[in-house]
Amino acid sequence: MSAASDKIVQISDLKRNPARILDEVRKGMPVTITQGSRADAILVLRDQWAELHTRVEALEEELELRELLADPKVRQRLERGLPKRGIPLSEVRARLVPRGRTRSRRSR
Repeated sequence: MSAASDKIVQISDLKRNPARILDEVRKGMPVTITQGSRADAILVLRDQWAELHTRVEALEEELELRELLADPKVRQRLERGLPKRGIPLSEVRARLVPRGRTRSRRSR
């Protein structure tokens, strides 16, 4: 889904004919809503939004793990005794992140 391929609709058009705009969205076409020259919102199917949200969360988890593993102290602790596979990320965090250190993950 790319903003460049979205249908662009003025908010006044959405107010005049919401059913037509929703039909476009139901066909899988994201619709960008603008007011003046400013793009304020994008309408997408609920299932598309849920999928995107899930993917973003998974990418954030992976980024957090990569940030943890980039720390040499964390890598050393891992190499000294934690299993390399099969434990949840939350358990890795609990075992590896020093007390008092805040998580680097972006706020949700």
